[in-house]
Amino acid sequence: MLSGTFIAEVQEKNRIEIPAEILNKLDLQEGDRVEVSLKRIRPGKIGIRIAKNPLSKLIDLAGERKNQ
Repeated sequence: MLSGTFIAEVQEKNRIEIPAEILNKLDLQEGDRVEVSLKRIRPGKIGIRIAKNPLSKLIDLAGERKNQ
């Protein structure tokens, strides 16, 4: 399970745009459901980060053990 973190500005009509890099790396398509967590940040902070959820490694390991 992948997750992505990015900095965005609230745009007209309270919209937030998901960067194409995040859409591509997470293979998001129109109609996909996503979990959203918001945090206000200080001005000037920028960046994009894509990471694998650490819990997914445990789930993968459990699945491997089950298949053995």
